[in-house]
Amino acid sequence: MLEAKVIGFPVRAGAATAASCVQVQHSLFPARDEGRGKVAFVDVGALDEERLFRLLALNAVTALVDLRPCPVFERPRFRHKSVVFHLRDRDIRYIEFAMLVRRPLADPTLVSMGVSNAYAKIEPALTMGLSICIYDTAARDLGWLDQMRRLLRHSSTYQAELHPRALAGVTG
Repeated sequence: MLEAKVIGFPVRAGAATAASCVQVQHSLFPARDEGRGKVAFVDVGALDEERLFRLLALNAVTALVDLRPCPVFERPRFRHKSVVFHLRDRDIRYIEFAMLVRRPLADPTLVSMGVSNAYAKIEPALTMGLSICIYDTAARDLGWLDQMRRLLRHSSTYQAELHPRALAGVTG
């Protein structure tokens, strides 16, 4: 490794004091607008309330798209009201995909209108910053995960899909 790229730690004679050791934790996107057009898909089964809040804070998330057919943060891992207030207090846009695409299945034109409606709601969220899409096995089985990825590919503001391990605060 090049010497110029190594960060040196101040070393004094004797033991290091707390004042001389400063720990800085960097987020993936220090500014909200740096995540514009970027999306990450995270399995809600790998999260609990604390991990979700940490994920949102450390990555400057601006939108949370909930792909689950039943978009409720259930106990014991979550307190739904707490999560909703957390999102509102931090100005994180919450989009329930199920409420946008559900239409009577007897008429295929209504289903396509639901997809168009979903696209119209999700597109502005991509321009604000990093978006996180949470999903579960039911969303995957319904094909909503693939449908969301197709919607994103056709978006003019979409830039990249990030792997969940690229996000700060995600473990497992």
